[in-house]
Amino acid sequence: MPDADWRLSLRRYLMAPANRIFLAITCATVPVFLCAAAPPPDGAPVTSAHGAPGCAGLAPHACIGIALEAMGGANRLAGVRTARYAIIGHREEAEQSYRQAPFQIEYGRETRIVDYRHGAVDRVHESIFPSTAPDENINKTHVVVSAAGAVMKTPGGDRPAARQTREQGDDILHDEPMMVLQAAAKAPDLRYAAPEWLHAAPHTVVTFTDHGQTVRLVLNAGSHLPDAIERTRTFEDFWNVWGDVDQRIYLDSWQDVGGVLFPASRVDQRNGLETAHEQYLDVRFDPALASDAFSVDSAAAAESLRSPGWERPFPPQAQTIVPGVWLFQGAWNVSVIEQDDGLILLEAPISASYTAQALDAAAHLVPGKPIKAVISTTDSWPHVAGLREAVARGIPVYQLDLNRPLLDRLIAAPHILRPDDLARHPRPPQWHMVNQVLAIPSRHNPIMLIPICGPSTERQYMVYWPDAKLLYASDTLVLNPDNSLYNPELMHEVETAVARAHIAPQTVYAMHQAPMPWGRAIGMVP
Repeated sequence: MPDADWRLSLRRYLMAPANRIFLAITCATVPVFLCAAAPPPDGAPVTSAHGAPGCAGLAPHACIGIALEAMGGANRLAGVRTARYAIIGHREEAEQSYRQAPFQIEYGRETRIVDYRHGAVDRVHESIFPSTAPDENINKTHVVVSAAGAVMKTPGGDRPAARQTREQGDDILHDEPMMVLQAAAKAPDLRYAAPEWLHAAPHTVVTFTDHGQTVRLVLNAGSHLPDAIERTRTFEDFWNVWGDVDQRIYLDSWQDVGGVLFPASRVDQRNGLETAHEQYLDVRFDPALASDAFSVDSAAAAESLRSPGWERPFPPQAQTIVPGVWLFQGAWNVSVIEQDDGLILLEAPISASYTAQALDAAAHLVPGKPIKAVISTTDSWPHVAGLREAVARGIPVYQLDLNRPLLDRLIAAPHILRPDDLARHPRPPQWHMVNQVLAIPSRHNPIMLIPICGPSTERQYMVYWPDAKLLYASDTLVLNPDNSLYNPELMHEVETAVARAHIAPQTVYAMHQAPMPWGRAIGMVP
């Protein structure tokens, strides 16, 4: 029987009151295809199962038909045009350079309006960063994503949003389980994959292609609801550096909202790390919306479509800090140090392409001198994103020994979907691990690498020029718009490390801060 006939027959069968009573009794007594399979035998791995639990004997599209009925019915789900959500949640700040897991947490709440018919998302988000100063730890954003592009709503008007903002909007549209199920029902390549045990219960797994990505949908054998959605994909946010990322979205706390079963709890897991949790406090389908909902400035939205993401251009001009030390100032500062036997690149941030431009710019500054090393002072993900390019070119890298496990995973991370130079030409890294004060001698511009060793800076080290009394303070020195310190504790730990190392800097700068007098920087520490 064709899949379309299966769906129609199943719907009529399930909707009949007598059959609903029969199924309820049967599920309590006899394990038929619409009920949960028996638990795994003793000693069986919880990730294995047999056949298609809950869908035995059915074609894949018929199995999806049962899932659609479980969520409210294909017609009811297809009838949802818009939605308004009130959400609270938290995110693991895994990209930050404080400590490894468990990571510090960013908390937030959001009002989200979604137009599923026209592919538009309006998000008003408020984030709280407990690690920053009390009066600077709340960040409010209002973004709109549509087919026209993505904009940030500001008092001064719409501004083009970054590529990752557009990706986040697209994910909201595509990852909603009722949308995923409808996509699966239409997919010509829908098929069964190996079933598995999840939450200590058997699940059927189907796989199909949606928006160019292979999707795995994990269906509970008893409830027939999707308990997880899986993809292997790339990201435009800080996870971009990890290449092909295995993502699993867990769905739970199902609630009936106007005839639609909706998962009020969601967990975003990437490469095995639970990165974000969302709890939906209020869900409204097809609410009344303002006439100008999702309206954007067309020019700003169009400009957002040209966002380079992390593949942004490198700053064209360098300033001399002291003779033989140049600073390319930008959102992520990169320096070039000339020594007797070669050049050193200080930091390799953002992306492989950005760091490739930095290495080429360094070679242009002093033609004929080799680049003998890259100094990377922190494990923050956007700050080490270019190290794969340095490894691909065979350049030695200085990093803290604490960061070695993360860096090894970074270099080994698969980049099949978007190959970079290291993926195309693999080679082993040349690490120089720093675990104490380490000198890189030279008659001209000798430097010292000094671990900071503070509770918030244990994964960072400083660079000091003893002749010039110049200090590079890694990712610790950042000024707010009012010229106060972004995080005074970080500079307090730098001050402690300076005293411990018996050095006397006169000038200090950092990854996100231009050179300034040392006394001024320390004078802002409470």
